[in-house]
Amino acid sequence: MPVQFDPEIPWLPLLIGGGALVALGVRLAWLGNRDLPRRRRLTLAALRGFALLGIVALFSNPGRWETETDPSPPGWGLLLDHSASMAVTDGLDGKTRWETGADFAERLLSGSSHPESVRSHLYDVALGPLWSPGNRVPSNLAS
Repeated sequence: MPVQFDPEIPWLPLLIGGGALVALGVRLAWLGNRDLPRRRRLTLAALRGFALLGIVALFSNPGRWETETDPSPPGWGLLLDHSASMAVTDGLDGKTRWETGADFAERLLSGSSHPESVRSHLYDVALGPLWSPGNRVPSNLAS
């Protein structure tokens, strides 16, 4: 795939401003080295011009640009803690931490515009099975 350009600045201002920058830089390099011999002045001015051309080329943002091939988003992951600490009753309205978290997850899923793209998993030490809003109490928290 060939190199493509994708400048952040539109092409016309980039070319006009870049040309002016190179011309001004070369002119100032020429005037700043008056006490040098003509050949050396020309060499230094040319080097300054090439350096400024390189900077302008970088502003054109060269690269190999690829577009996203998958039009659908990858989805979301929702992890619900079902460790033993979630059985503690210090949640909202005297609920356990698990009940408070599950209520929040249910509200989150019901408010989602694409709930089918959300994968909800239980976890404690390792990733557990899929969770659904109907699964209110995990087996390790059941009394």
